[in-house]
Amino acid sequence: MIKEILIFLLGLVVGSVAVILIGSFLIPPVIQPSLSFVQANSSIRPVFSPDDGNQIIHEIDLAQHSIDIEMFVFTSKETIAAIEAAEARGVQVRLIIEKRDSGEGNEATAAELKKHGVDVKYASTTYKLTHAKFLIIDGKEIIVGSHNLSFSALNKNREASLIVIDQSITRQFESVFETDWGIATSTS
Repeated sequence: MIKEILIFLLGLVVGSVAVILIGSFLIPPVIQPSLSFVQANSSIRPVFSPDDGNQIIHEIDLAQHSIDIEMFVFTSKETIAAIEAAEARGVQVRLIIEKRDSGEGNEATAAELKKHGVDVKYASTTYKLTHAKFLIIDGKEIIVGSHNLSFSALNKNREASLIVIDQSITRQFESVFETDWGIATSTS
């Protein structure tokens, strides 16, 4: 009886190992999750709205040196106030905002933020639209995802974004931002 139980258990182990090995060859690498690009001292945290959309405003409030924003829609009064407060405490803020297909809200935001010293440009017409939605905070943290900086996106919609702290990824976003900043146009 003990011999049969041991053979049965050995069969389960061998069978399980075989399924795992065979499965790893049958499942394409594209759908196998991998975070190997993330460095050991990095972190990724999700932000979901409407549950914790105000986390984005909180991250803006924590900025100490710089905030670079590339945003499709930016109309949230709370976020505008957080950006103005950041600029007032000496944080360098640059904003690329889409002028096309976004109504007059972005233009009002651009005018308001410029009054408070924020450097604002309109996205280049090189692209059909600049639909990007990301913030780079202090050159070390990225907030990227589906969130526009609008009241609905932060408080009513189901949105999903990530707060990423990773030097390599930050450098890639900074490179894209600098390219887009260089081809963006003045708001005046």
